[in-house]
Amino acid sequence: MLRVIDVSSNQGLIKIAPIDCDAVIAKATGGTSYVNDCCDYVIQQCIKLGKPWGFYHYAHEFGHVDTPQKEADYFIQNTRDYFTHGIVALDYEVAINGSSYTQDDINWINQFIDYVYNKTGVYCLLYISKSLVTSAGDWSNVAKKAGLWYAQYADNNRIGWTNNPWSDSKSTAPFNVVMQQYTGHGRINGYNGDLDLSLFYGDKNTWQAYANPKQSMHQSNDNMKEVKPVDYLTAFAKDVINGKYGVGQQRKENIYNAIQNRVNELLKQ
Repeated sequence: MLRVIDVSSNQGLIKIAPIDCDAVIAKATGGTSYVNDCCDYVIQQCIKLGKPWGFYHYAHEFGHVDTPQKEADYFIQNTRDYFTHGIVALDYEVAINGSSYTQDDINWINQFIDYVYNKTGVYCLLYISKSLVTSAGDWSNVAKKAGLWYAQYADNNRIGWTNNPWSDSKSTAPFNVVMQQYTGHGRINGYNGDLDLSLFYGDKNTWQAYANPKQSMHQSNDNMKEVKPVDYLTAFAKDVINGKYGVGQQRKENIYNAIQNRVNELLKQ
């Protein structure tokens, strides 16, 4: 499990080295007109420190809705050198109709993620409020390709790192949960202010596998030559023990979703 902060221009030229965190995700772009000038400053620090890092696009910045292709092109144009090195995510918080989320939003997300993949070979994680999973519509197509990074807060009180954040225990099916953001008022050592805190359910190798899935696939294929046929269960069990699939009921759902998603992929071949 990795302890992750995500930052934007609100944190400005934040110094990463003193901060008690394992990984960082920085806002890169928004809509078709916004670039975070502090993004590269943060990422270059992470590279020097050897910290896992990521970058994200904020959909419909300033409430301006454009096509998923135009927003994706703008995102890729301004972050091209980051792909396959850091985790990539789509931050979706503004409804197309300006008020409530509908199937149109899900379709927009699906098209954005597909377009980015076709251009870069990498699928975005999807950052949304957990409540949208059960309220917006049919997520099945999105969940086949995008891991979920969801936000759900117990309250707005200040809190530090915890391995067991509050959850309403509602299902996140059909998604595989990759990260959980549990506060926007995090207070941790090394920074005098509020930070968004998330838990990534995996280790550095898992992080890099999301950042560069093709490289991970090649490595896995090479390793399979030296692994006994039964060892895949041991590897899977170790991932469970290490927290990759969460805890409690959420862990059961994530294990089921991971297996079922792979079954679906094989059936399509």
